[in-house]
Amino acid sequence: MKGVSLFANVGIAETYIKQHKIEIVVANELLDNRAKFYQEMHKKCEMIQGDITNDDVFSRVLSSAKKHKCDFLIATPPCQGMSIAGRMQEDDPRNSLIKYVIKLACELQPTNILIENVPKVLKTYLIHNGTQIKITDYIKNELEPLGYIINPVVVDASDYATPQSRKRAIYLISKVHKWELPPKQEKITVRDMIEYLPSLESGEASPVKFHRAKVHNDRHISFLKKTPTGKTALHNKIHYPKKVDGTRIKRL
Repeated sequence: MKGVSLFANVGIAETYIKQHKIEIVVANELLDNRAKFYQEMHKKCEMIQGDITNDDVFSRVLSSAKKHKCDFLIATPPCQGMSIAGRMQEDDPRNSLIKYVIKLACELQPTNILIENVPKVLKTYLIHNGTQIKITDYIKNELEPLGYIINPVVVDASDYATPQSRKRAIYLISKVHKWELPPKQEKITVRDMIEYLPSLESGEASPVKFHRAKVHNDRHISFLKKTPTGKTALHNKIHYPKKVDGTRIKRL
């Protein structure tokens, strides 16, 4: 199956897609340096660099996807307007960029579509025809009449053999069946992944490729060294991260 990737960044989202017999042959990314990195990592893919909101760029992506008969669409629109790490502004114009994903989906009509974002996307609104509408309702209104079955889910990376608790919302969209998540896998820890590595002090490196420790200041070292296993530095009652005025940094 051939696919197209929107808001492709450097191609992290499609790292393992080839294992599922999906070949991304067309991709779009706004920033030039990211597009060049993507092209270096995915040499056989046609990278179309530019703003997807530009009619010419959109037409080039659509034309190439049609030429390659892409039957799969993956998109990871910007999340800054919805992420707890951002400003979480309902009127952030980047929240509406998902409309270009849906526009391409309506024009191309691939069998399967995967849209990924932060969990708050499920509760976020965008502006459409001058009125506010939930992003999920907008997607359903546009795609269900075309025969798509839409299944919005929240997935935690830690449930799929990744040593990190990282939740993401994924719209599983298909024309042939209700697309479900695979069964959860046994959780693994960071210790499981790195316990074979030699211990390093600040600034040290080992013979293992890419294994080097960042240089930390004494304050960082104090709360990193004295934080219990399985806890974050914010749980440390004595050696915890502090603001400049000495007050404790609040947990998110």
